[in-house]
Amino acid sequence: MFRWQGEDLILELKVIPKSTIDRLEVDADQLKLKIRAMPIDGKANQYLKKYLGNLFSVPQTRVMVEKGQNKTHKSVRIIQPGYLPPWVQQC
Repeated sequence: MFRWQGEDLILELKVIPKSTIDRLEVDADQLKLKIRAMPIDGKANQYLKKYLGNLFSVPQTRVMVEKGQNKTHKSVRIIQPGYLPPWVQQC
């Protein structure tokens, strides 16, 4: 689901493009991110960076897709998040 690497947060998530709404779902064993963007020409990854940047209060340049550029299962690094949602704080 997620882990810390120094001051960076690493998210392991399943991205579901072409959704009707943007929503991050936290299940017991995985994170699912539903986004409205289409998976064409990297648009979904750009949208993912913008969404997660807003969620963690960081610029898009501090959100990096490390694994799964062209797949639905991704590993994403948030460099020094400025805000931690409750589901991160509880763990």
